[in-house]
Amino acid sequence: LAMVGEKPFKCSCCAWFNICQREITARLPDGTKIGHSKMPFNGGGLTPRVEVMDRNGTVEHTMRGPTCIIGGCVELCTDMHFDLLSGKGNEQVGRIIKKKP
Repeated sequence: LAMVGEKPFKCSCCAWFNICQREITARLPDGTKIGHSKMPFNGGGLTPRVEVMDRNGTVEHTMRGPTCIIGGCVELCTDMHFDLLSGKGNEQVGRIIKKKP
C-alpha cells in the first residue's frame, strides 16, 4: 500500500456551497498527510478546476479540465485534456489525457 485517499461525502450540486465542493486528502499508510485536492468555490464555472495542495494547504498546482458543453456525452467522441498548471495558474507544467472509449 503506497497511499490512502480519504474522500468525504459531498452532495452532487454545484460547487457554490461547501457541502458540494469535491475534495480528497492523500495520506501515507501511517496516517501522515501528504497532500490535499479540492474543487475551489464555484468549481471553475464551465471549465472545471481542482486545486492540488501540499500537506500545509498551500496551492501547488491547479488541474483545469475541458470546457463543459454537453456533460457526459463529449468524452464518448473525443479525448479529454486536463491541464496541470503551476501554483499561480499561468504556466502549464503537465497534462493528463483521458482517451475516448
